[in-house]
Parts: sequence; structure tokens; C-alpha cells
Amino acid sequence: AKVLKLAAEKYTKQEKEEAILFHTKNNHLHLYPSDIYFVESNLRKVIINMENEHFEIYYTMAELEKLLGSAFFRCHRGYLVNLDKIRSYDRESIKLTNGSSLILSKTKYAEFVDAYMHYLALEEG
Repeated sequence: AKVLKLAAEKYTKQEKEEAILFHTKNNHLHLYPSDIYFVESNLRKVIINMENEHFEIYYTMAELEKLLGSAFFRCHRGYLVNLDKIRSYDRESIKLTNGSSLILSKTKYAEFVDAYMHYLALEEG
């Protein structure tokens, strides 16, 4: 039953969203945006952080911001967060469902709250 449930979830996910192809130094990765918790910049690379693994790729934050769309928000110049993975937030940080904590820029706070409330309204509706 557990295997069937996982297969059904994977099939449903494929129906709803398309995987994005990323290229790393050694691999070609097909990742679903909904599996990404956050992206962080690291010099000329970015690190895609998922629940139990992370990948370094050569992209800019601006490129990923466009590619990942409105389900992600640039909460700081160094972070792009998946709005679906947020557990809580305050004026200085965002806590994710996997326990990660990200910096929330003071200048982005109001814009973040608007984007997050809009995202939640779309999810419920």
C-alpha cells in the first residue's frame, strides 16, 4: 500500500507540474519545483536545497527567480524560498518545514507578506 501511495503521489505531481532540467558539473537533473525548499547563492553558483540533498549549479539568482515563478520569493539577495515550504516567519527570518531558517531582508518584509498572503489565497481557492 505504501509503494502504491508513493507511485500515485508521483503520478499526480507529474500531472500538475513539469520538471525542470538542470545541468551540474557531472549530472543532468530533472527536479520538480515543488521539491525545492530554497535556493541560496554561493559566489558564481547557486545551491538548490531539497529535503535531504542539495545540488550546486551554474545559474544566477535572477535566472532561477524567472524559471521557478511565483511560488518562489526572493526574501534576501542570497535566498529564494519556496512559499509552500514555509512553517513560520517574523520580521527577520523565515522558518521552513524541514527546520531550515532563512534571512528575511528588512526591505523585503512588506513585499514578502503580500506575496505570501496572495500565494496562500491562491492555494485555498
